[in-house]
Amino acid sequence: MGAGPALRVPEALYLRWDKRAGGLTDGWKGLSLQQLYDGYAANTATFLRIIERFVPAPAARKRLTYCVYLHQMARIRTIEADRQAPAPIEPERVHPAFGGIETRPPDLSGLGEPIAHAARDRHDRLRRVERRRRRAAGPA
Repeated sequence: MGAGPALRVPEALYLRWDKRAGGLTDGWKGLSLQQLYDGYAANTATFLRIIERFVPAPAARKRLTYCVYLHQMARIRTIEADRQAPAPIEPERVHPAFGGIETRPPDLSGLGEPIAHAARDRHDRLRRVERRRRRAAGPA
C-alpha cells in the first residue's frame, strides 16, 4: 500500500464528490439526526458481527472494534457539529461495545502499519472535532 499524501486520495476524492449537489450519497443529507444515528448503529452492528465471525483472537477483535469506533464516531461527531446538534449521542447508544472504550488507542501494531496509521489519523480527527465542539459550546 502507498504511503504519504497518496494514502488519503480515495477518501479525499470521495468526500469531494459527495459534497457536491447530487453527490454519491446525497440522500443522507436529508435524513434527521435520529435517522442518521439509527443508520450508523445498524452499520456498526454489521461491522462488529463480521469481526466477531472472522476474527478469532480477542485482542485482535478489541483492536478492530476500536478502529470501527474511531471511524464511526468521527463521522458522527462531524455530522453533529455541522448540524449543530443540541447534544452529542453517547457512543454506547451507537453500539454497546462502544461504551467504556478508552480514549487512548490500544496497541494497534498487530494490524499492520496502513491500518494503524489510519486508526491514529481517525483518533486525531475525532479528538479535533470533539475539541471544536466543546469550544463552540462555551463554558459549562
